[in-house]
Amino acid sequence: MNNKDGEFEDVVLKVQKPANDWEWYLLNEVHARLNVLDHPELGVGTQWSGSFMSASRCLTYQDGSIIVSKLNKFGTVLDMINATNSADKTIVEPLAVLVTIELLGLVEILHSLNIVHGDLKPDNLMLTDFPTDLTSFIQLIDFGKAIDLKCFPSNALFDEFVKTSGLITVEMREKRPYRHHIDYFGIAAVSYCLLFGQYIQIKKVNERWELKNSMKRWWKIDLWKSFFDTFLNLDKFDRDCLPSLTSWRQKFMDVFERENME
Repeated sequence: MNNKDGEFEDVVLKVQKPANDWEWYLLNEVHARLNVLDHPELGVGTQWSGSFMSASRCLTYQDGSIIVSKLNKFGTVLDMINATNSADKTIVEPLAVLVTIELLGLVEILHSLNIVHGDLKPDNLMLTDFPTDLTSFIQLIDFGKAIDLKCFPSNALFDEFVKTSGLITVEMREKRPYRHHIDYFGIAAVSYCLLFGQYIQIKKVNERWELKNSMKRWWKIDLWKSFFDTFLNLDKFDRDCLPSLTSWRQKFMDVFERENME
């Protein structure tokens, strides 16, 4: 397909029935807001623009719509998980740390734009490069379920229940409303899938939610346990009172840089 410069490029056509103009709106909002964002810890928004899906056009018909976006040739994080599922921890855990670092930064930027993704999972994370160090290598896609908080009152809460078992948040299980919480659970669910190769499985013990699986296989047991305990047990609604995503990103970066996961 020809791009705006008249050159050919490989594209992906996302066909949706019925039409979903909401995703087209959200994609444009993300990039418009990135252009004016200056995050105090993560820098200017424009340097993150490649980390979020963009679309060159949207074709809307009476019975559906087609969103046109650039093709990423490296596949998804889910593809990577499937390819490394039988590998030993010298490969799996460093990859889990790197993706978690990247995802924490992406979600922090997105929340700074007053947007909640609402559908974080490995197949909605495209690989844009080979994950070798702390450089950017992930693009967040699929904004069809995203929430634009600017469209709601500042104290608005949400209670929609999802049907996919691995994406049912703690708040949904307890029939409590949520806000940014759904993305915190999504981050934890992606990290879990990277470590264990399956959808997250949790249980409630003494009023705290925890993983059903043991963390004994991994080197950074204390870090992982603290991370999952924190992200599965949120008790505030205001974003400023929730755990700092940048602080947690720095914790994982410190581990990776200090020990290089060797």
